[in-house]
Formats: sequence, structure tokens, C-alpha cells
Amino acid sequence: MNNVANAYLALRPGNWNVYLNADQFDDPLRAFPQPGREDALGGLFGDTLTTLVAIRNTHGRGNYLDRTPAADEKELLIYERENSALVVLNNRLDSGFDARTVQTSFAPGTPLVELTGNASDGVIDPNDDIPELLIVQADGTVDLRSVRNNTAGIEHGNGFLIYGLARPQGELKLTGSSGSDLTKVLAGSTPVAGDGGPDGPSDTTLNGQTRLADITVVHDETFNLRIETDAVNLLGSIRDRSADGDFAQFRIDDGRDKDGNVIADVVTPGDVAYGFTNFTDISTPGFFEADGNGLYEQTIDTTKLSEGRHFLTGRVYRHRDPSTFTDGDPSTAGDGGPAVFEEFRQTIYVDLLPPEAEVVSFEPFASDPDNPNNRDLIVRSTDGTADNMHFFLDQGAALTDEEILQRALNGEGDAGEYDSDSFIFGFSGVTSGNHTVTVVTFEPTFDGTRGFNVQRFSGLSTTTNLGIGLGDLDADGIFERADLFGPGGFEQILFSENLLFDAAADVNADGLVDNLDLFALDDALIAGGASAFVLGEYTELLRRRGDVNQDGVLNGDDVAHLTANFGSDGFLEDLNVDGIVDLLDVETLITELAETSFADFDLDGIVSGSDFLIWQQNFGTSPAASFDLGDSDLNGVVDEVDLAAWLTLFGQTGAAVATAQVPEPTSVVLLLTALG
Repeated sequence: MNNVANAYLALRPGNWNVYLNADQFDDPLRAFPQPGREDALGGLFGDTLTTLVAIRNTHGRGNYLDRTPAADEKELLIYERENSALVVLNNRLDSGFDARTVQTSFAPGTPLVELTGNASDGVIDPNDDIPELLIVQADGTVDLRSVRNNTAGIEHGNGFLIYGLARPQGELKLTGSSGSDLTKVLAGSTPVAGDGGPDGPSDTTLNGQTRLADITVVHDETFNLRIETDAVNLLGSIRDRSADGDFAQFRIDDGRDKDGNVIADVVTPGDVAYGFTNFTDISTPGFFEADGNGLYEQTIDTTKLSEGRHFLTGRVYRHRDPSTFTDGDPSTAGDGGPAVFEEFRQTIYVDLLPPEAEVVSFEPFASDPDNPNNRDLIVRSTDGTADNMHFFLDQGAALTDEEILQRALNGEGDAGEYDSDSFIFGFSGVTSGNHTVTVVTFEPTFDGTRGFNVQRFSGLSTTTNLGIGLGDLDADGIFERADLFGPGGFEQILFSENLLFDAAADVNADGLVDNLDLFALDDALIAGGASAFVLGEYTELLRRRGDVNQDGVLNGDDVAHLTANFGSDGFLEDLNVDGIVDLLDVETLITELAETSFADFDLDGIVSGSDFLIWQQNFGTSPAASFDLGDSDLNGVVDEVDLAAWLTLFGQTGAAVATAQVPEPTSVVLLLTALG
């Protein structure tokens, strides 16, 4: 009798709560707040409840009128939602039906259609036991048959029927901005009974985790919502012109308009059309057309909708306004009853942008919080569209998205579900340093070219029992030459041009290992107590990086090489990592890598006579002059000012950059005379 009870409640005034079976995702089973109905979503367990919900939406208005014949109050209950629907309930448990004549408030001649499907065996047969269509007689009564609950051996059963006014008929279509149909669909399906037994424990879980309805994917920045209605001929021959419909509205989600704004045309709480918006592009009701066919269309701005799922509802209303009729014929006037309509529903998936993610935490395992070496990476889907993620720790930034994607498709780094829109993956043996993680996020629309995103997150700083952090690239707890040179050393990571990565080499925590980290490495080494020997090895590393022409020695030829490559963006030459080779890179070479002064023209680490000789041989050179020719101020001319710089810094080693004032040009001229 549960179906009969729900049919009784479905059209009653007031609130009707339908519970999904809450047992299905828990073991041991529980009841919350009631055992619930397995068919609340439809699918594997049928569509009884979803059908009743739909009928309530379309016909659940009008005064409650008890139409039960007095002699049947024990076994039958028949009530009307005035001028909208007639609910016929039977509590007899045997087979067959009970024929009755029932008074209604419907106008004579009004056709009433059975809405639940319980009267239909799939074949239109006027001699069928349970009529699919009732015609209101001259006195306002109808002759009906109330079906009983024992369905054994008969085609009809379930103990309830609902007859109501016919709704408009038609189809909702979605087309792209070019007018073509949107054909990309995430297909829905119905689980097969018996996968876990006829009523086995996995059947309910399978139903609750299955996409039951198709979802149309929208990649266009705009799309068209279109409803086409047809002239209504009941049972193929009974014309119901009012059911052609005289008005239509639509709604996105719970009340957004065509531009994604939460500004509907109907905002009065309690109004049947609350949250709905009128069609403004095309609105041609079938009721006013000679052929009875209608058309409604609206362009939707997809860019104003968030990424992911949205729910479209199109609604076409049956003609009920008594003051409106067609062709001057009063017989086509409406009956003035409450709103009756047909709803067309469609779920869409907006996919204009790649799915976005963000790192939530990188903390020790919750099961072993005192061990900092093993950590769970938790990442959240910020737009809520992810259905899978893959995590890769400490990958080089130069790896292409295609390379990372292919590894994810091969199953590497497959993260598990952690919470709503969050995923988790555990990493063991995490070293101290500034880690980076590459996250591949997939959404349901993934087709090989769309529906995914590759993101890289840096600065995941950790202090663990493995290594002392920045500069300790082999994570053995001490600073040594192996941290700078050789396999896995800083030099190898640096010169890989970010194909390789090490958390202990990313000093500035930007996810890259480049000259900016090299320049900052000395402070990390000093802070960590590195020996004088290691600091001397660091100086050697600087000079090896400054050897931009790769001839094995850092000298003026490297400056000439830089000058010859001005305007390019090569890794070797772009020493200050700003994306272009220019004078700033020459300055970086002199001060950061050679660690010398602007008068050390041969870059041998001391301002000496050899530097003066370089200046002397190139005095007056312009505009092709460069630092290696004696241009200390990098202005393109070898002149008296450059000599003054040499005079000021003469005799100093490269690390002692001069602080003395450069002599005035007049003094330099006198000196030049003496030198001559």
C-alpha cells in the first residue's frame, strides 16, 4: 500500500517529503529518518515516485474536494484538486476494479487524461478495462474504474489512478551558437537488476552512483534553448486546443535568467511561476496558431554560468484565461482554473574552461602524525567539476603538459577521493625543502583534448628527518661537494633547464631551479653552517655558470659572447632570468658570477695592469664598445670615465668592489698626458 499512500499525499495540499533510501551507503544498515524509497531517483527501481512528483508539479493546485461516494468510504478515496486533477485510490487487496460515477467541477465535455500510466498497457484499446481518457458528462460527472491492488494475472494494478487536464506536448532542444544541435552528451543509463542479486546489497548502491539521465555538454559561449510544441490530439482523435498552450517560461537552476543573473520575471513567493523568466527571443504559442504548433526560443549566455552542471526547465502553460480565445470564438475561452503546464527538463554541463584545483594541505599521515617523512597531499577542485585527479611530486617545470597528461592516462599518481570535490594521495620518504606538485585534473567531459587541466603548485615547504633542507640535495644531512657537482647536484639540476627538479635546490620556492636560486644559495649554505671548503666550491659553481661561451674559463670572451647575443633569450646568456639578454646580464655576470668589479675587464678577479692595457688598446672605441673592451660603465664608449674607474679600483681583488669616488674627467685628462 506504500504506492497508494504516496499517491494520496502527492496531490494533497501541504508538504510531501520523499526520502531516498538512506540505507544504501552505510553498513550496517540504518534508517534515517525513515527507511525511504529505493525508487526516489527512478532508475533501477522504477519511476513511480518520480512520476508522482512530476504530476504534483504540473497539477497540484486547486481546492481540495472530496469526491468519494458515501458508500465507499471504507475502501475507496477519491478527491479532486478543483478543476485540475482527480485522484482515485483503492485499498482493496484483491484483483479487479470498482466502477463508479463521480461528480467533478470540470466543464462538460472536458477530456481528462490518466497521468500515472497505470491505466495503460501500451496499446490504445477502447475496450480496455481501465480507460486512459475520461470525458466529463453534461452533469459534470465522469464514469471511472478504480483499480485494486492485486496485480496478479491482470495488466493494471498499483491501486491508484490520477486523471487530469491534458498538458502541452512537445520537445525541448538545445542548439549551439551556430544553430547546430549540441551532440556531445554524457550518457545516462539504468543499472541492471541482478548485478548484486534481484534485491542484492549492491543494487541500491549501484543505482545511487549511476548517472540516470543524459547530460548535454555545452562548449559554446552562447546556446539556444528551444521548445517546439505540437497540436494536441488525445488518443489520436480528440482535439484539445487549450492543451496547445498559450504561454511559456524557462528557468536556469533555481531561478537564473538568460544572462545567468538571479533576476527572474516572477519573484513573488508562492507564485506558481516563481523564479521563471519569459521567453523574449521567440514566443509563438500554439493556441493562437491555426495549426496548433508553438515555438519558443531563448539565447543563453553560457559565459555567465559557472563551470559544471546546470539544470534547465522549460514550461509551457495550458490555456486557462477565460477572457482570451481565438478567431473570435468564445468556445475557445479558457475555463479559469489553476495553472496546468508541461515541464521540459534538461541537464547541461558548461565546459568553457579547464577545471581548476588548489592544494589544501601537505601534512603527515593522519594515521602517523609524528612521522614527518610520510605526507598526504590533499587537493580540492575549486570549481567543483573534477571527477578524478593525478598527483606528481617534484617534476621539472620544463616537462610539457602532454607528457604529464600521458603519465596520468597511464595510471600514474591516481589520487583517491577524500571529500566532496577533494582528492588525496600519500607520498613516502619526503625530504626537507621546497617541494612542487603537478596536478592533472579530469572532469567528466574529458575527450582527449578538452575536459582536463595540468597545474603546477610550488612552495610546499617541509622539514622532515631526511636532509637539512636547502642546499642538501642528496638529503644526507651535511653540505658537501656532491650537493653542488655530479649526479643529482645543483649544477646538474640547474643546467637541465628545469627538466629536473630538487626541493633542496629551489631556494626561492618558485617551483623553478635557475640563477635566482643559485644567487641565493650562498645564504642558505652559510645559514646551515657550510664549511669554508663548500663555500669555495660554491664560488667555483658561480664561475662555471658564468662561462656562457662554454670554453671552460670565465673571462672577457664571455662578456663578448653576451654582447653578441643581445636581444635573444637563451638559457646560457639570460643570466638575470628576465627573459631577454641585455646589459643587465653583463652586470649580473660581473657582480654575481665573477664576483668582481667593473674595472676588472679580463675577469681574472683583480684590477691590474692587464685591465689598463685592455682599456688603453680600445680607448675611443664607440659604439661597439663593451665591458671586455674597457667599458666599465656599460655606456657603449671606452672613455676617460672608464679609466677613472680603473684608477679607483686598481689593485683590488674582485670581491672588493670599490666605494671610492671616481675622479673628475679634468683630472683624468691630466693623468692621460702623464701616461702618454
